[in-house]
Amino acid sequence: MYYPVKKYNYFKLVVLALAMLAWQSCEKFEYSPYEMRLSEDEKNINQRNIQKLETLHITRNTAFQFILIADSQGFYEENEQLVEHINRYHSDALFLLLGGDITDFGLLKEHKLIHHQLSKLKMP
Repeated sequence: MYYPVKKYNYFKLVVLALAMLAWQSCEKFEYSPYEMRLSEDEKNINQRNIQKLETLHITRNTAFQFILIADSQGFYEENEQLVEHINRYHSDALFLLLGGDITDFGLLKEHKLIHHQLSKLKMP
């Protein structure tokens, strides 16, 4: 059986397709957790921090302290408190290691939030 398609249905489809393209270009819509739109300060974070550590000239015989945290996802308010605590009371630690589970779903907004919070640390 044949059902004729009216012209206005094509118009609605074109408008919907254009709207989807527009949403895709903004940061409020993410179609995949593997697609990342990062600013320059959010790229190569590990490499930049390794370069900072190399300037400390740590040798095999150097004793030092570091901080290890993990599972930062979902604890956004606590992360801010953690950063404040580390900056205030643990200035003798040389660096912080983040052992994984940074985001819940790998979404861009989660990555940006964690980066914004941890970039306030006074250590690599």
